[in-house]
Amino acid sequence: LSNYNITEDSFICEPEALTPFEKGMGSGGPRNHDFLMLGKNTVVGIEAKVSESFDKRIKAKRKAGGDNMKTRLNACLDFMHKKWPENAEDLHYQLHSATIGTILAAKKRGLSNAVALSVVFVGDVAKERYYDKRIKNNNEAFIDFCKAFNLDEHGGCVPEIPGAPSINVVIKK
Repeated sequence: LSNYNITEDSFICEPEALTPFEKGMGSGGPRNHDFLMLGKNTVVGIEAKVSESFDKRIKAKRKAGGDNMKTRLNACLDFMHKKWPENAEDLHYQLHSATIGTILAAKKRGLSNAVALSVVFVGDVAKERYYDKRIKNNNEAFIDFCKAFNLDEHGGCVPEIPGAPSINVVIKK
C-alpha cells in the first residue's frame, strides 16, 4: 500500500463485517465483507476466493432480479462510474459490490482511503472439478473490472469515484 501513499501502523480487523448500502441503492441486505480492516485513515475490504466466482455478471443479475435488484445495479454503476463503461453489463456484480462496500465503510467513518483487495487462494485443489477454468474466469473478471476504470490488469488507484469523490480508491488483487 505504500506505493499509493497509504501507510498505517495498525488495523482493527473484523471478519464478516457488514456495511449498509446507501439510500437509493435498493432495499435488502448490506454488503458482507469477507474481512474488513480499519486503520487510522484507511479501510481495506477483502474479498477472498478459492475458486468460486465473483457472482454473476451484471446482465445476468439484472435478468434474474426484480425491480429492487435493477435499482441496486443501476445505483451501483452510477456510484462507481461517471459514464457506464461499454462492458458494464458484462462485469461481475461482486467486484462492484465489494468495492462499493469498502468505499462506503471509509465514507461512513470519514476516512480518506479505501482499498478493495481481492485475495485469491491457490493451492493443490486439482481434484476440484473445473478448478483451472474457474481461476481463469476470475482472473479475466478482475482484469475486465480494472479495464472499466482504465487500470492495468493488476489494478491500481481509481482516478475518481462519482459516489465518493473525496476518497482515494485502490483496487488490487
